[in-house]
Amino acid sequence: MSALRRKHLSLAGIVVLALALFAFAACKPREGATRTAEAVAKAAENATDSLGKLSRTTGEAIGIIKKKVDYVRLAYGTPEAETRLKQAYTLEEEREIGRALALEYSTRFGAYSNSDIEKYLTLVAAALCAYSDHPELPCYVGLLRTEEVQSFALPGGGLLVSLGALRACVQESDVAGLLAFLIAHSQKNFTLTQFEALYAEKYPQAALPSISKMEQAEFSAVVQELAQRQARNGCTVAEYRTCDRTATDLLVRLGYEGGGLSAYLERVQVRLRGKQNAVLPDFPVYKAREQIISERLAELSAPGEGRSMADRYRRECGIKLPASAQ
Repeated sequence: MSALRRKHLSLAGIVVLALALFAFAACKPREGATRTAEAVAKAAENATDSLGKLSRTTGEAIGIIKKKVDYVRLAYGTPEAETRLKQAYTLEEEREIGRALALEYSTRFGAYSNSDIEKYLTLVAAALCAYSDHPELPCYVGLLRTEEVQSFALPGGGLLVSLGALRACVQESDVAGLLAFLIAHSQKNFTLTQFEALYAEKYPQAALPSISKMEQAEFSAVVQELAQRQARNGCTVAEYRTCDRTATDLLVRLGYEGGGLSAYLERVQVRLRGKQNAVLPDFPVYKAREQIISERLAELSAPGEGRSMADRYRRECGIKLPASAQ
């Protein structure tokens, strides 16, 4: 068996374990971070930590060439400052918020499981993480069973992508652009910042406690409202701008076609205009999303060179998607 094949099998096994543990934990009712089952928490930690270490060589393993180019600074000037949090979170606290949000999104949109697609997407995400500014952080991808174009970055390393979003991709650089955007959103702690702001909004007289000391009713109320707002409104303009730039930089660093995110957004725009039978949200939100995409495309610029890898995306993901119900 070749060394490359062994790398694929080793990484695939860890990916499956990480995804299985994430799905198992997401289905459990919240009992507080300090009361999370120790065996499950330890196994998840070991799996995702091992995945993070292996992801350093994943770029070469999947045939992408690393390019050391800080495209953000060249194209846009100084990158934005990192988000500052009021509270320092442990990885397990981040995962607890991520599991709770994953359960909300799975309840709202439905969960979909396909181990081949999940392994492929997590492999691409791991390669992107390996060349990000925080290569030590874990990353794994889950699927949502909806034709709406939806994707979410969860605290603790989880990324959720809908079937509708994947149908808007036709090559690997497209899906890499989408995943790079989510990775940037996760690593810049935007969801955790929103969690803190929403807690202060709902409970203005209370100081923000640690996750383990937060009342279950308070925690659930904040998570439910946060999930509803993210599903309805998406990101803020500032978040889109920051993550678009970081994602484009990450694509170029790894050797993908730099315009992968732009290509993905263009196809999403086509779907939202009804040319691909996309499921549309209510009309005001639909118009707002189309306008936001137009503004993002007007700002995004990237070199046209790089690898698009359409054949591999079609083979590993495109043809394995279930038939659309539309």
